[in-house]
Amino acid sequence: MAEANNGALQTLIDVAEGERTLTVAEFEEIIADLETQTKYTIEDYNMFCTSEDIVVVCDTETEEFVQIEIPMSEGSDGDQEVIVTRDT
Repeated sequence: MAEANNGALQTLIDVAEGERTLTVAEFEEIIADLETQTKYTIEDYNMFCTSEDIVVVCDTETEEFVQIEIPMSEGSDGDQEVIVTRDT
């Protein structure tokens, strides 16, 4: 399993749980340290960086999947919030 900053991973968990929002710039800073196609685990969560702009977070207790991604719209800037999609 790859090593990553637990604070950064905890931030992704907070976003997945709806406890905070994240701008594109903040998200890009976090995923810059993650390797694509690599699984990260913290507490009861697995995270998988599927590409340079998408992270999937899985709560292993509830088996809920949450995708966090950078909007694909042209002209998106660092102040725009990331898109959070929950598997329902």
